[in-house]
Amino acid sequence: MMLQLHDGPSMASIQGVPDIPLPQALKVDQRQALIQAVPVAMGYIQKQLEKKKDAFPGLDVNAWEDVPELPGEEDPGTFAGPIVAFIAKVGAWVAANLPVLIKGIEAAAKQVPLLVFNQRVMARYNANAYNVQQLNNMDRRQIEMQLQRISTDLINASQSGQKQEAAVLTRFSQVYQLRLDMLPMISNRTLMIAGGALLAFYLLKKK
Repeated sequence: MMLQLHDGPSMASIQGVPDIPLPQALKVDQRQALIQAVPVAMGYIQKQLEKKKDAFPGLDVNAWEDVPELPGEEDPGTFAGPIVAFIAKVGAWVAANLPVLIKGIEAAAKQVPLLVFNQRVMARYNANAYNVQQLNNMDRRQIEMQLQRISTDLINASQSGQKQEAAVLTRFSQVYQLRLDMLPMISNRTLMIAGGALLAFYLLKKK
């Protein structure tokens, strides 16, 4: 995975983990870097779809009118039933058409002017989309939540023909995944909380 991280001050927001320089890391100055972000983002979507059918519950219903019926599916008969069934159908459609979506976004990545791309990135950064300005302060759970949002918007943009917007979102997904990989599986804060709870347990036990 190619990701250009430009030099910049590091505030070490999470102890022992260097900061990603923002917003520079979201921008691209080489076409190849943008193209390589596509399979990274779509790979995350594929993994999430394999985990659970309702991986992206925020999908736009209006953009998925032609989703085919899944064979052998039964309506649970509750209010949530049709919604869950619909999400399952969308997930199946996305899984089946992932190669087509990837090709469409890759084509946009090859064509969109990098100046326009970086302007869109800055517009999202200035609006603090996906809480991006606090990315270096997020823990793993918070980053995962934002990745879900980014992926949902990416799928919707792809389905509705907004390929350039989808290309921008693949870069966001790539950078967020990089940050997630940089963090330890158990954060120092979690260890401190666990250690404090354990100490309290032993102190209470002695009384």
